[in-house]
Amino acid sequence: MRSKGGFTLFIIIAIVALVVSVGVGGFLMFREKNARVSQESLSLQESPIKLTEESKNRVNTLDIEKFLNVDIDIGETLLFKKEADFDGDEIKEIAFVSFYNLSEKYGEYRPYDFAARVGILKFNYQKKEWGLVFDDKKELVYESKSGKGIVENFEIVDFNQDKKKELLVSIRSSGTGGYRSWFIVAFVDNKIQIIKRSLPTEFYEEKGFEGHNTISIVDNFIQEEFPVYLPGDSNCCPQGGTQYLYFKFDGLQLVLEKSEVKK
Repeated sequence: MRSKGGFTLFIIIAIVALVVSVGVGGFLMFREKNARVSQESLSLQESPIKLTEESKNRVNTLDIEKFLNVDIDIGETLLFKKEADFDGDEIKEIAFVSFYNLSEKYGEYRPYDFAARVGILKFNYQKKEWGLVFDDKKELVYESKSGKGIVENFEIVDFNQDKKKELLVSIRSSGTGGYRSWFIVAFVDNKIQIIKRSLPTEFYEEKGFEGHNTISIVDNFIQEEFPVYLPGDSNCCPQGGTQYLYFKFDGLQLVLEKSEVKK
């Protein structure tokens, strides 16, 4: 009987030891996990540059349409949105373009007067909220009430390979001429700003420019092409070939690198 009782006591002691061991191990694992969570929370608040990829993705997959429509008055229609790191801090900003009617601004019904708005949002980790770091509005007359076709280029490119992205935007006006204005949005002089080509109007007039220009990206150059109108040409039938202009962004400005006409 004694040997049986001793064996039973041994089993009980072994079970108690196992429970204590598991309990202590679980507690240590829990404490270590909490320490990691606390450290991550601290880094989120105090050191935004050290954000993990998971944290970056969580921020950048925010329902931005809802945010824009609720928290920032951008008007009727959000046309495009894209994510990119514009200032080189390894954290993506969100670029957007919207389109809205100007009747309310002028206090009268203007069915064809609209504005295109280009903006960039950045997440503030101290305030834990999004805010505008760039905002530009362009008023124009346009035939479409939906905004479709008004913005033809909304492209993210690193033109000068400095790990700071640029945004190429082109906007088409109404009318048979099909004039397209274009610019890039870039981080220059420690701020995000619009950079435009600096060619005078006379330059285009001398090239036989009458509209119908298109904008594209070719080997990190911005290519602008348009038909060349000779004196006396009708709008339908330009006879001077096609003009190609190649612009390069050097980190500060847009520079015309090459100009050629192809018949």
